[in-house]
Amino acid sequence: MFFSRKKVWKNSKLLVLSFIFMFLFFEVRGLCFSGIRPALKLGVGKAALFGADCYRQGWKTIFSGGLTAEISFWKNFNLETGVMFLPGGAIYKSGDEETGYQETVSLDYVDIPLLAKYYFWQRKSLNGYLAIGPAVLLNIGARLEVVSAGEKFSVNLDSLKGKELSFNLMAGAELKTGPVIFLFELVYNLGTNSISREAEEEVRNRRFLCFFGFRF
Repeated sequence: MFFSRKKVWKNSKLLVLSFIFMFLFFEVRGLCFSGIRPALKLGVGKAALFGADCYRQGWKTIFSGGLTAEISFWKNFNLETGVMFLPGGAIYKSGDEETGYQETVSLDYVDIPLLAKYYFWQRKSLNGYLAIGPAVLLNIGARLEVVSAGEKFSVNLDSLKGKELSFNLMAGAELKTGPVIFLFELVYNLGTNSISREAEEEVRNRRFLCFFGFRF
């Protein structure tokens, strides 16, 4: 196994504590400033690696989730930030199912976005919005899993543990049902820098995600 139990527990504890901190922070701030609206989001999507040093990298399925907060700014314009768990990586395949070879790169990040959000459609029970902005992603895990002729093993990828800066485009909608607001969002996330620790290598992430969530 690539991850020791101690390391997995440490990373999991860090992520959980980050979520708890963000939740408590926004709850306390909400008492002082009603313009802050926390939300819980869960997402599924596809991720791939690209760049000069990526060859025939395919898309892999990823799952994301976390806490965000929207801050009222001016009229139809708001700001959104939060703490999210956001994976990355890619899949490379060759050969057939029996004798084939497959490499899966799995990258795990804590994502801290800052988005400018514009509400272009506002009705009594349905709002539509667009958002754009950067994010900082802190790597908490990187591994390579290889499957060859039925054999399977995994190794640590220290070379891909670099910090990532990304650019986000979002389109979403809010459905108001009493005290709860349901969210649906489509997000395109593009890495703007190489995540490789080797200066001469170019490896970047890109992701398409669909998020579902709710806010009170």
